[in-house]
Amino acid sequence: MNLVQILAWREGVFRFQDESIEFIMSELSKWYNINDVQISNNIKDKFTGSIKRTKQLKDVLNALEEVSDLQFAIEEGRVMVTK
Repeated sequence: MNLVQILAWREGVFRFQDESIEFIMSELSKWYNINDVQISNNIKDKFTGSIKRTKQLKDVLNALEEVSDLQFAIEEGRVMVTK
């Protein structure tokens, strides 16, 4: 964990800088208790940005959809990520 991530945690936000969707979903999984994440193999996108941890999971995923060509589906504690 770097200083930026530590400060973000204290401020109550997720902050990502040039991070893969795998890393982002790993962080979201811990916070939102996601049981399983399935990510299509062809996704190589990197993301930079921040969002409050108080947002609901669907709102966080919607924000990611707005800035990318990714699609997210939530079903029974599982998140599927496709392009």
